[in-house]
Amino acid sequence: MVSTLAALAVLAQTRYQFELDGAPVGAVELSRKAGRYTYRSTHVYRRSRAERVDTFDLGDPKQPVPEGYWLWRKPKAGCVEGVAELTRVREPLCAEAVEKYEVRGTVRGAPFTARYDLEGELLELVVGKSRFVRNGTAGEKPPPYAKGFAIAGRGKQLALEPEVQGARWPADEPSGTRSAPVAYADSCLELATAYVAANPGARLALGVVVEKGRAYPHAWAVTASGADVDPSAKAAAFARANTAYLELPPAEAGRLYLELLEGRRKLVWRSEVGPGSP
Repeated sequence: MVSTLAALAVLAQTRYQFELDGAPVGAVELSRKAGRYTYRSTHVYRRSRAERVDTFDLGDPKQPVPEGYWLWRKPKAGCVEGVAELTRVREPLCAEAVEKYEVRGTVRGAPFTARYDLEGELLELVVGKSRFVRNGTAGEKPPPYAKGFAIAGRGKQLALEPEVQGARWPADEPSGTRSAPVAYADSCLELATAYVAANPGARLALGVVVEKGRAYPHAWAVTASGADVDPSAKAAAFARANTAYLELPPAEAGRLYLELLEGRRKLVWRSEVGPGSP
């Protein structure tokens, strides 16, 4: 364990995009400073409890190794006593097959595959339906997704600036399915995923929705016939023109959320140019 801690001394902060079933659901930041390791998890689709943080003192070699810390730099073959961030559940961490750029083993009893760069730092981790992909060195702490994104300008249609090919502005507001909306929209991704699973031909839509002048990450569904449905929204008596929903290209949604957080891209209102326009 001492050699593992020494190797990790060169690492400061790294950020990973967290995906579940292929959908971006948040970001994880791993950092080490003055003998302390911090695990920070930020969820995209939550208005409350969006950020959770856990910190560990690395000074005692007899303590179990945090799971993320053990995986951060390529581990040696074998098992160590570990502990899961946030839950503090103790568990064996086992590296069963260690190759030059890849490690396979088990965490929490589940098989994992991890890929590493030339320096031995984690690039990608796959555990079951979860996938973590490195997307840069974490800088100053960004505001949590729960605060949403500011929108500049005036107009009737929301757009990204710089523009993104494949962004879609639905003609009609997605129809709700509930008698009352879900509190804080904490479950929009879970509800949309369940709707897609129960309706053949439907697909998941990831994007933003505008509420009280700000845009928030949001998930809804598109049926086989092309109709937009929001399983987390209250059902309306009649169809209404869309004034709030912008769909992002699914393969780029996670990156675009991060760029909006960091100010590298922004949301703007502009004159209406037609549904489906980028």
